[in-house]
Amino acid sequence: MCEFKSMGRIWNGDRRVVGESIDAQGLRKWRCRNVTNVLHASLLLCGVVLSGCGNATPATPMPSNGGTVRTYQGVSNMIQATYGALGSVPSWSLVLSSTESSFRHNDAYSSDVLPVTGTYSSDNGYLLLTSSGQPPAGEGQGYSLVLPGEAALLRPGDSTFAPVIAADMESCPAIKNNETFLFVALPGLFWNNATSAAYGTVQAATDTTGVSWSFSSQSQSLLTGSGSPPSYPTSFSGTCGQGINGYNIGYGISILPTAKTPYYSPTISVSPGGLFTESATGAAVTNINAPNNYPQQPLVGVAAPSSALDTNGLAAGKYLGFMYQSLPNSNSADQTQTTQLISFGTITPGAGTTMTGGVFPKDDPSQMPATNVVVNLGAQSASQNGLYTGVRVTMPDTSTVAGTCAKYGGSPGMTAGGSLTCSFPAVAVAGNPDNKFVIFLIGQNPIQQAPFGLYLYQQ
Repeated sequence: MCEFKSMGRIWNGDRRVVGESIDAQGLRKWRCRNVTNVLHASLLLCGVVLSGCGNATPATPMPSNGGTVRTYQGVSNMIQATYGALGSVPSWSLVLSSTESSFRHNDAYSSDVLPVTGTYSSDNGYLLLTSSGQPPAGEGQGYSLVLPGEAALLRPGDSTFAPVIAADMESCPAIKNNETFLFVALPGLFWNNATSAAYGTVQAATDTTGVSWSFSSQSQSLLTGSGSPPSYPTSFSGTCGQGINGYNIGYGISILPTAKTPYYSPTISVSPGGLFTESATGAAVTNINAPNNYPQQPLVGVAAPSSALDTNGLAAGKYLGFMYQSLPNSNSADQTQTTQLISFGTITPGAGTTMTGGVFPKDDPSQMPATNVVVNLGAQSASQNGLYTGVRVTMPDTSTVAGTCAKYGGSPGMTAGGSLTCSFPAVAVAGNPDNKFVIFLIGQNPIQQAPFGLYLYQQ
């Protein structure tokens, strides 16, 4: 068995570790001896929950090099409507080969985003992804942040691309005890801050092999914490195994629809340290607003820490990540957005429960980041470790109409230098897979009147 220890718990894989090293890009290279026949080639497979993939064309295999090829599987914001009222739930994969400094990424469920390959290099804490050949528009260059063997944040192109949060799941981990996962929604098309679920929790347990999974006590809340979002099933089961998630063989927990949940069919990925992604429902439904249809909502999160986090220590960390803002669009069938590189704690250290940071000018991480975004985490939930429901985000007020901030639920303010600001409520979940803090945050920006997200990895 490969045993991965994190936060006082053990996740069991089906490979035997025989060595480990760190390469120049900071990628951990696991050398594992297979116990079961786990193939590390890169092929396009028809998975349990994917329909209509019979005409898929296999990609050129990416060679395995004793664990130096890592596959990260994840989800992204839903920003396009492809079949009438049904939205497209992005299901991404990122494959990194540390021996060749090469990558491949693609959205398995989108006909609009073609697979992209190329090479990567270090760029001030990020991996700069440079595409080879003639990539689609906007995909010539992207950025990624990697927790080796755990998770990856990916922006698969320029700032017009939504972020991808992905877990490294190359086996079926067994959970020895019932585990609680915290998550936030990845807001996008069809997400509404007044009616859509923004965050929640779910418990999971497995058999000794890690193949059979049971989920229970799933609950979701609105951004305000009050009211009732569309109800998801509180309990359901799934099977872990090899399946499709891009041009690779990967693992996922497939939740098949039942008579009680005819439209609930997500795929869930869990990393060794507990990073959690859910691709929402993957069932073929004809109308997303029809009765009994569960909202198609990607979810990302972490295993709840076994004890309360030190919030001051969490805020004092140095972070890199992505800031996501959805932009108003009169066309309800599409949604535009911007995803910017952002840093916290690099210029202005965190103080108390407050983090200060900002985006990099010209999308260039070699430049000095701004310090005009302030996140006050507030108090950690007394009943749930790692959950922060009283977060306040303060940003420059860039509205062109006076009173916009207050009109749409924000609090107007002013910096010491006289610049206008707008603060608004948010919710964050935090954990520490691989002993590195991860923070995922969701809010509603009054200035844009649209969703806002932060996805941060400690450096």
